[in-house]
Amino acid sequence: MTLSKISAHVGKYEKMAIPDKEVREALVALIERFAGAEVSIEEIKIIRGTARIQVSPVIKNQILLNKKKILEGLKMITGKTLEEII
Repeated sequence: MTLSKISAHVGKYEKMAIPDKEVREALVALIERFAGAEVSIEEIKIIRGTARIQVSPVIKNQILLNKKKILEGLKMITGKTLEEII
């Protein structure tokens, strides 16, 4: 396969990927605002439309209690949507 064919093939999927860093930065701010918890950008991973947050159970509960507000805020700020926060 030539390089041009490979880049054309990869380009198809590039549009489907959520800009990971932008979404994670927005999530950090929204979690602080709505859940009152500090989370670092390194603790958030975006995998197939789901934000996986690696924090203590207490903080995770605060985030999940405010999940709807956080997801709505994310859409307003970035125009991007996530299916779930876990």
